[in-house]
Amino acid sequence: MAETAFDALEAKFEEIISEMDGYFDSHTFILKLAQAHQQLYVAALAAYVDHHHPFQIVHGEIARRLLKHPELATKVGENNSEDIFHQKSSAAVWRRVA
Repeated sequence: MAETAFDALEAKFEEIISEMDGYFDSHTFILKLAQAHQQLYVAALAAYVDHHHPFQIVHGEIARRLLKHPELATKVGENNSEDIFHQKSSAAVWRRVA
C-alpha cells in the first residue's frame, strides 16, 4: 500500500515543482505536495501508522524519490528551515530545472 501511495505522490512531483521558486528546500516542497494532494499524502502516512515517526519516514522517502528526478530539480546544498511542525532542521536545497 505504501509503495502505491508513494508512486502516486511521485507522479505529482512535476506539477508541484513547476509551481516552486527557482530554489526551494525539501520542507517547502513536501508541504506544497501534501497540501495539493492530501489524500495521497495521508495514504502514505497511514502505511506507517504503527511506526514511531511516520512523518520522518514519509518525508525521507519523498526526498529520496526527488533525487531520482534530476530532470525536474537538482540538489544544490542544505539549509536549516522549518518543517511542517515548525521545528528547525536540516533540509536539502533544490534548484528547479524545468
